Amino acid sequence: MKPLKNIVCATDFSDNSNEALNYASKLAKTFGAELVLIHVIEDVLEAAASVPFTYAGIEGFDRQLIQLKAKINDELQKKSEELNKMGVKTSYLVLEGNPVAELIEYPADHPCDLIVMGTYGRTGLPHLLIGSVAEKVVRKAPCAVLTVRGKQRSA
Repeated sequence: MKPLKNIVCATDFSDNSNEALNYASKLAKTFGAELVLIHVIEDVLEAAASVPFTYAGIEGFDRQLIQLKAKINDELQKKSEELNKMGVKTSYLVLEGNPVAELIEYPADHPCDLIVMGTYGRTGLPHLLIGSVAEKVVRKAPCAVLTVRGKQRSA
């Protein structure tokens, strides 16, 4: 097995991605690898095609996007600092665009041995029609991908 030197962990701050972050941080610590936390803000025009929203004017939208980026940046910085204190060399970045494309392009342009990300484990017709970010990244990434299922809920 090739040693892990650079691990990317995609996060959307959900329970599933937090579970993936736990795996990624343990792997990074075990292998002495650098961990890069990435959050992708989905391209608004692409997202608008599938999610109804109210247009509040471009100035209001720009301000909201700046506030969103700042909030995400703060969250990633906190997580990064926590991990650094635990002995995991960590950095972070916020990307904009299509999550699948960004998570495939980043390791193509930067050293990356593994991508770790959460998955909802969707099955059936919705899975066939929509697919998932995790599944598409697994199929197209230029490196290994570890998907982590969140904690199972009892029915």
